[in-house]
Amino acid sequence: MYIVSHDLIVSTYSAHLHELAHLLINYRLGTPHLYTHTLLLEGFAVAVGGRGGKAPEILHELGVFLHRSGWITHEELLDQKTLIQLNASMSYPGSAPYNRFLIDCMGMESYLDLYMDFGGSADRVAQLQIPAAMLPNKERWLAYLDAQPSHSAIVPADDIDESVTRPAIFIPDRSGVRYGFILPEITVLRDALDESEHVSILFEELVSDRTYSGGRYLFRCSQSEVGLYDLHTNTMIAHYAASFTESANEVPEVDGYFAFYVDREVFDQGGDVVGYSILAE
Repeated sequence: MYIVSHDLIVSTYSAHLHELAHLLINYRLGTPHLYTHTLLLEGFAVAVGGRGGKAPEILHELGVFLHRSGWITHEELLDQKTLIQLNASMSYPGSAPYNRFLIDCMGMESYLDLYMDFGGSADRVAQLQIPAAMLPNKERWLAYLDAQPSHSAIVPADDIDESVTRPAIFIPDRSGVRYGFILPEITVLRDALDESEHVSILFEELVSDRTYSGGRYLFRCSQSEVGLYDLHTNTMIAHYAASFTESANEVPEVDGYFAFYVDREVFDQGGDVVGYSILAE
């Protein structure tokens, strides 16, 4: 949590960027309200800091899917009364892309003015509704939604190339923007230069039958999902779930190996992954 009165963040996460986002926007505003409309308060923090150990892009992708599928509407988010009736697992990611849209369309200074206008006491915030007339029109929002990528940073391969030795990591694709992987259910990658004594709590939660012995990236694979985790920050940095995509394509699997692609930009060092190898059990 972010303790507003003392500008302190107390967390069990190694890199709690969500709470840091709350602190930094308050620092930028100088004299923020104690309470702010949830669409802006949590939407901003999720959009730039993620939530619950998940990177911002994962929540953005989920939010876009929720809006496109009609599970949530931006009108529901504008009224504090209807927003708080939604489960946070819907309203938080649903608010994230709308806040990105507002920042893109309005510019940061106008966005911050809006943020300041819709705050105050707990009683005032509970009654707040952001007028549509103060926001970019609905047509611009729908155009923004349509322009968002229809795929996540991880996408299933069409099939498994039988000529490639398994497991396989960081196979450049023809476009130059993705790497291909063919991996078993659990895989940890380690940089040859990584000699830190870091202990990953996340690894211990996700892989109960093994002891963490180093490594930066953890893949958890199945036909329905692929998760990529940064064990140095204990954060999920990319995710594919067939049930949360329009195509619902499963990840191809042969003999316990799963084939998929990951956007290069997901990895640190701007996609430069020379020196990484699979960490043996």
